[in-house]
Amino acid sequence: MKKILLCALLFLFATISGAEFDSLASDSLASTEGLSSSIVAGHVSAITGELVIHEQDLVLPGPRPLALQRTYCSGDTSGADLYRSWHFIEPAPIFYHEPYPNGTGTALVTTPHGARAKFEVSLKHKPKGKTAFTFVPMKGYTNCGSKKISGKTNIKNNILSFNNRGKKYRCSGELISGDGTTQLFLQAQGEGSWVSFALYEETNSDGTKKHFRYNRDLDIAEIRQGNRADTLVYGKLNFTYHKHGRELNVDSSTGKKVTYHFEKKKWSKKWTSWETLYLNSIESPEKPTVKYSYIKSCRSVSTSFPSL
Repeated sequence: MKKILLCALLFLFATISGAEFDSLASDSLASTEGLSSSIVAGHVSAITGELVIHEQDLVLPGPRPLALQRTYCSGDTSGADLYRSWHFIEPAPIFYHEPYPNGTGTALVTTPHGARAKFEVSLKHKPKGKTAFTFVPMKGYTNCGSKKISGKTNIKNNILSFNNRGKKYRCSGELISGDGTTQLFLQAQGEGSWVSFALYEETNSDGTKKHFRYNRDLDIAEIRQGNRADTLVYGKLNFTYHKHGRELNVDSSTGKKVTYHFEKKKWSKKWTSWETLYLNSIESPEKPTVKYSYIKSCRSVSTSFPSL
């Protein structure tokens, strides 16, 4: 599934320039990075006009609660674990773009506090070993991802570095936020000038640690949270896909279970047609069953209306 997503990204960005890349990346980010006062009626961005939905389906107790959360943005046509336009908040990958061998490498990152950030690195000297990136301000990117403004959450205080050990080894990444939270990434897959890095470990400033495990298709398979020494497990979520990807079960260490159902829809435009899976309904022990329906929009992006 993520292979399909990456191929779609490669096709989309293959012909755009650096300026167009910045514009495209920021179009659907202002709604998620802006102040809460920019969201009208709880779901519509006054900045971009996009529909934005944030849902919390399950919370496991612990020193740092482990939450199963998802987001929807009508301006985001991609999708991975939850297919089109829907995403689990974590784990968030790093997308790295290297258009020219001696040009500038660009990394798009979601910080541990929910803010989006862009970093760049010069490739003129073909850097090897641990290489630090430079933070690049972008339109629509703010330090309000966690609804707090401080040095601990400011995206300018995030430090990104890659460790390139040569062709025999996979490249790794490290992101350190302003509050000391450290995320470790490993190169997952790549094609052409695009490479994705999967988050596999996160150590928080309070001493808790998360581990992320993936299946063969690079879909999230397990999130486990424990102490820094890995001697205690505070909570665990297991992800299992069924019915050829049309159902996703998330089992928790507390015995609670969340089920996501997907529906295949066929769209057509002029002489072309395509099929896409959409999130159809969610069964959660902590809230009533929610169903979604979709309509076409002028931007060829589905819009959802939850109903009980």
